[in-house]
Amino acid sequence: MVSKGFDVTELKPNFITVDDFRTYGGVDLINEFSQKGMANPSITADVFLYRVETRLKAYIDTNTFRRYERNTLNSIQQKYFCMALLEQAYYVYRNSDIASDSGYDPDKGIIAEKEILQDLAISEPAKQYLIASGLWSKQIKPRLRTGGFWNLSEQDTDGGFDNIYSEAKDK
Repeated sequence: MVSKGFDVTELKPNFITVDDFRTYGGVDLINEFSQKGMANPSITADVFLYRVETRLKAYIDTNTFRRYERNTLNSIQQKYFCMALLEQAYYVYRNSDIASDSGYDPDKGIIAEKEILQDLAISEPAKQYLIASGLWSKQIKPRLRTGGFWNLSEQDTDGGFDNIYSEAKDK
């Protein structure tokens, strides 16, 4: 029996929209894709943003060993993650998807090392937003986690270490 697969029209980003991208990056993806002759430019724009979102989430999941959904992030993390997605989407739009690049340079006849491609796959501004929100961290903290992320309040600026150390001293 052959599987039907999935419906591409259902692939919509969860964190950012085409309008967010147009406002932030100044690029109308629907207009860009319609000029390139795409049959369904609005669907193509949604799939583009969905792909960027899914790849960035997978990159974080595999490099920080954390999984998350929108409802597990506090408001600061949601805002910074959306900013990281917008930066990454704009980066991919301008530079193509480096993560899927083979690294072969036909002019020089060389292949770039895997580490170089991985370093270039995520834009620096996206990394900075993820680091600032605590979403890009491999550090293991002595603290309970909720939904794959440290359960920090929005006012908790030092990562909760004062509370952890004072609790440890009291025991």
